[in-house]
Amino acid sequence: MTDSVIISTIKNLQKEYSGYKDGGRAFVEALAKKINNIVDEEKKEVIDFLLREIELNANDLGDLALRTIEFLDSPDMANRLEEIYKRQHNKKDEYWKQGVLLKLLMKSHPSAIYDDYLEKSPEAKEYFYFLSYYSKLYPQKGIPLLADSLIEDHHVAATLPSDNPNSFAGVEFDMLTLIMVSEELVTPLLEEVRRKNAKAAEHLKKHLVHLLEHYPYRFSKEIKDSFLAEL
Repeated sequence: MTDSVIISTIKNLQKEYSGYKDGGRAFVEALAKKINNIVDEEKKEVIDFLLREIELNANDLGDLALRTIEFLDSPDMANRLEEIYKRQHNKKDEYWKQGVLLKLLMKSHPSAIYDDYLEKSPEAKEYFYFLSYYSKLYPQKGIPLLADSLIEDHHVAATLPSDNPNSFAGVEFDMLTLIMVSEELVTPLLEEVRRKNAKAAEHLKKHLVHLLEHYPYRFSKEIKDSFLAEL
């Protein structure tokens, strides 16, 4: 399958989903499903094309390719993506680097490149979504970074309790993100925040109680019961 055929197929499918108001998610999932269902030889050719786009973006499809590979079944995908990162990260911006690393974390791909990135890019420690996936793979290293983010970036220790839902917005958005990634991280994160700053932990508990009251469906029964018992 040539690049031109692949591009044409992508564009035609994109037109079919142009009316969806979901940020392109339905289109990306449909594209991934189509790729996963084609014969192996053609699937390999399409994956090769997508990985080249992530690396070189020759056809301005790099962002789409990166979104799509999250849903593709390919045993060597993560290894190949890591090699692309190693070849290109010094030439790319933070958006590209975070995007590639996040996809690798989503695939639970172990690597030393995450630590190297966090060491050389301090601003990455402010990206809670990235840190949540990093903590899922490396909880001992990631949870302290998540705790620092909550304490320092959102000033949890200085936040006063309020009945106004807007006063919870920043911290609770991050906590909902963490729950989506791995709710098992909630309790150890609270413990780490408490270890670092007892006052911040008390405020974080108030945020979590607010979440339990307003978004109970976000929590599994096991986590909900154990967390309420801890509170």
